[in-house]
Amino acid sequence: MDQEELSRLSQAFAVLDRNKDGFVGEEDLKSAFRKLKKAVPIKTLRDWLWEVDSDGDALLTLEDVAHTYLRIRTDPTGFEPYNLLNLFQFLMFDVEMSGYITMQECVFLLSCRSGKLLDPASVNKFFLEAKINRGAKEVSFAEFCRQVEVRRVLTS
Repeated sequence: MDQEELSRLSQAFAVLDRNKDGFVGEEDLKSAFRKLKKAVPIKTLRDWLWEVDSDGDALLTLEDVAHTYLRIRTDPTGFEPYNLLNLFQFLMFDVEMSGYITMQECVFLLSCRSGKLLDPASVNKFFLEAKINRGAKEVSFAEFCRQVEVRRVLTS
């Protein structure tokens, strides 16, 4: 991970850490998903939190998130805990939590996720398949998650 990615990941973590105690917990995540209009059942959210939490205290540190971020890049199986990372990765560019990032940012994030740049054909295919309004220049959090899932299924 380069310095810019680490800086953006740190920013995303800071956005989620509402009480600025150095941890992101269940309430922080529930609030973020509500704001981004993504319904996540509490049991599912707790499972996702458990997958990334390294010491079992139900609180994420920046180190937990960074470690998972790097693991996903090298995972050939598709079994890494990607769901919660979708939120962190999306917020690397949506620090205001508006629920949208640009298409260029989305393509960059999808490239980071795979560890390699998307080729022009893949980028064109993304723009054709994205469930967004014709002519729109932004991608919603829901569409970003859908794109991650499509690519995860296709590569596993």
